[in-house]
Amino acid sequence: MPDVMEERIRSASFTAGITFSLGALLLSISLVLFPSLPPANETNKILDVLVKQGDGGWMWLHAIMAAGFVLATIGFVSFGFLLHFKGSSGPAHKIGSPAGVP
Repeated sequence: MPDVMEERIRSASFTAGITFSLGALLLSISLVLFPSLPPANETNKILDVLVKQGDGGWMWLHAIMAAGFVLATIGFVSFGFLLHFKGSSGPAHKIGSPAGVP
C-alpha cells in the first residue's frame, strides 16, 4: 500500500507544479499583452483604443486568461490533495478533503 500512496503523492505534486506554473505563465502573458487604457472618465479615448484593437485580439486575450485561470485552479486543487495525501493536520487537511470531511 505505501507504493500506491507514493505514486499518488508524486502524481499530485507533478500535476500541481506543472499546472500552476503554466497557469501563472499564461496569466502573466495576458496581463503583459493587455493594452493600457486611458482613465475611465475619458470615454471617447477608451472607445478609440477599443475600436483600434479589433475583435480578434480581445477574444484571444480573454481565452488565454481563462485558460490560465483554469490551469491555476487545477494546480491549487492538486496542491490541496497533496496536502491531504501527506497527512496534513488542521486547516490544510480540511482543504484537501472532499467537502471539508476529515
